[in-house]
Amino acid sequence: GDDMAKYASSERTREAIITATGELVAERGFDNVSIRAIANRSNTNVGSIHYHFGSKEKLFEAVLIYVIDWIWGRYFEGIFDEIDLTTAQGRSVAIRKLAQAHMEGIFQDEKPYWYNKVLFEAVGSESFLDDIIIEEFVSRDMELMDQIRVGEGHERPVSMYVVYHILAGVCVFHSNFKGIIIKSMKLQEYPKEYQTILEDMIVELLEKHFGEEPNKGK
Repeated sequence: GDDMAKYASSERTREAIITATGELVAERGFDNVSIRAIANRSNTNVGSIHYHFGSKEKLFEAVLIYVIDWIWGRYFEGIFDEIDLTTAQGRSVAIRKLAQAHMEGIFQDEKPYWYNKVLFEAVGSESFLDDIIIEEFVSRDMELMDQIRVGEGHERPVSMYVVYHILAGVCVFHSNFKGIIIKSMKLQEYPKEYQTILEDMIVELLEKHFGEEPNKGK
């Protein structure tokens, strides 16, 4: 009925505003995006943006959560569901899966180009977005690592943060500086071989940290 049509129209408007904001943030950074520019890009108006999101800060938060939810749902959700993490073999498979999830987040082109850029801009600019990145992504990602850890107490060792930040750094670097990286290799795209080598190196790093013998647990 009318209510359903109204809801669908409202959802479309909300989606249009989120997409427009994401694209503009990717182009200009959070600091340089105005509500007026978002209204123009999304073919809506300032009143509609305030109605749906309340404020520019709340809109930025919604865009970031939208991107994180998509990435998490697509690459990370339930990746250990079928794995027995009590065995060395299971943990080895889990390590490979974790590495693959991060690699897919970088190298898969199925998502809109602005998703990774929004994440990068959020990390680099507005401190009010830090908590969302930590709660919605970093904490969940590290909890996956906690599931692989064996024979240790609940306290995370400092080395685990180091390993995690190396992994995160690799992801941020490859997704946000792709242009200059592939240009420096005189290529148009990341070669498949490059992706495979990078994934294997990350697996090796994780296995070294988690105390398993490195192997090709593909």
